[in-house]
Amino acid sequence: MKHHRYIVLFLLGLIVGIPSVYAQWDFNFSYDQEYNDNPFRSPIPQESWVSTFSFNVQKGFDDLFVGYYGNFSYFNSITERNFYWHQLALWGGSDTTSWGIYGEQRINKSEYNIYDYSTATAFLRHRFFIRDFMLRWNGAFYLNQYKQLPELNNWKFNTNVQVNRSFQTRTTIIGGFSYNYKSYLNSVAEEAYLEEPNLTLQNFAAASIVSSTFGNGRRRQLKGNGNGYLSNAAYVNFQTMTLSQISFWIRLAQSLTQTTGLAVQYQSSRLLSGSDRYVSGLTHHYSRESQIFDDPMGYQSNSYGSELTQILPFSITLKLAAYYTSKDYTSQGIYLDEENYDDTTFRRDIYRTAWLNLRKNMGINLRGGGQIVVYLYYQWIENQSNSYWYDYSNKATSIGIEFGF
Repeated sequence: MKHHRYIVLFLLGLIVGIPSVYAQWDFNFSYDQEYNDNPFRSPIPQESWVSTFSFNVQKGFDDLFVGYYGNFSYFNSITERNFYWHQLALWGGSDTTSWGIYGEQRINKSEYNIYDYSTATAFLRHRFFIRDFMLRWNGAFYLNQYKQLPELNNWKFNTNVQVNRSFQTRTTIIGGFSYNYKSYLNSVAEEAYLEEPNLTLQNFAAASIVSSTFGNGRRRQLKGNGNGYLSNAAYVNFQTMTLSQISFWIRLAQSLTQTTGLAVQYQSSRLLSGSDRYVSGLTHHYSRESQIFDDPMGYQSNSYGSELTQILPFSITLKLAAYYTSKDYTSQGIYLDEENYDDTTFRRDIYRTAWLNLRKNMGINLRGGGQIVVYLYYQWIENQSNSYWYDYSNKATSIGIEFGF
C-alpha cells in the first residue's frame, strides 16, 4: 500500500539524518502494523488492518524538560475512523520531587468528531523513605473538555500513595490507595432537552436525533451510518454535578530465577458519592479509551491479574499477562437489544483479557547513538455484559519497530 512505502522512506531518512544534526535532542519513532477483528469493540464487529505511526521529541535543559508526542492511526477498511492524538509536555524536578504540566488532544474526522476531546493536566510527585519502605505520593489536576458534548466537561482531582517493600528473598510488595473527585462544569436543565432535542450530539455521524423523557435521563434515537460502529440509540444522563471514588491495590512480585519473574495483583474501586454523567450506547474507541463511554468513576470494580516476565535466548523479552475484572455500574441501565433501553436494571460487565508481548533490542548502533527494537504483540479480550452494546469480543495481532536516538 502506498502510504506504507512513504512511511518506510520517511523512517530511513530519519535514521540517516536526525542523529547527526540534532544530537542534543532525544527522538523516538515507531511503526506498527496490526490486524484487528473488532477494533471498536462492537457487538457488530468489522475487521480492519490498522497502521499506527508514533513519534516523540524531547529536549532537556538541566532540570527542565520539554517534549512533544504524536500518534496517527490509519484504518485500512474504515478510513473515516482515522484519528490523530498528540501531547505537549513540560516537566522537571529532582530524584525525589518532580512536577509537570501537559496538554493532550484527540482529533477525529468530521463524521466522528463526537469523540474529539482535549485534556490539560498538572501533577506533583514526591518520593521518600520510612525505614525499609519506599513511598510515592502523587497529586494531579485534570481539566477535560469534549468538543461535541459540553455537558461532560469536567475537572478532576486525584491523589494517591504507593508503598513499596523489597525483601532479600527477591520479593517485592507494592500497595496503594487512591482518591478521585470529579466536578462537572456545566449544569443542565432537564427541560432544555425536551424543547431542544439537538442541543447536543448535533454533529454525530449524520444522525437524526429525537429526545424523549426516559426515567431520570434522556433517550435519543440515533440513525447511524450502517458500518456497525454507531449504535441506533443513546441514553443520556446529565443530572449529577459531582462524584467521588476511592480505590486500592496490592501487587506481589517474585523473582523466580535470574531470568524469570512473576507478579500477581488485586485492585478494587468503590464510589463514595454521586454518579457519573454518561452517554450509553456509543461503542468504544480504538486504543485510547475515552471517558465518553466508559468512565472509570462510573462503576465499582474488582480486578485480579497475573504477569509473567521471561528473558529468552538472544536477549528476547517475553511478557504474558491475564486479567479478570468485574464492573458494577452505579447509574447506567442496559440495552435489551439495539434500541430498547431499560433503566430499572443496572449494567454489569465481566471483562477478561490476556496478552503476549515479545521484544528484541537488535543491538544495532545508529549514527549518533540509539537503538532499534522490534516487537510482536497479541491480545485477546472478551467483555460479557447484560447490555447489548457492550457485549463483545476482540482479538488483535501486531508487529512493529521502534527507533530511538
